[in-house]
Amino acid sequence: MKNDTATSRPAPDRQRAKLQLRAGKRVSLTMRVNVSSRGLLSVGVLVSSILLSTAVLVRAANVRPTERPEDGRN
Repeated sequence: MKNDTATSRPAPDRQRAKLQLRAGKRVSLTMRVNVSSRGLLSVGVLVSSILLSTAVLVRAANVRPTERPEDGRN
């Protein structure tokens, strides 16, 4: 039985992506992204925290205040 872990390549240090869009003859867009594994993890944490905080804000905006007596006491 051969040990494959010794011959396998290590994971790449960076994740790379490229996107090219073209609309007609005059409009084109090229995007390149180069991010490390730690950076990708950081982006995931930021996006999830933004989504969670947005859900809390929407919930708080939909809660109706309780009616209070006219003299202001509870």
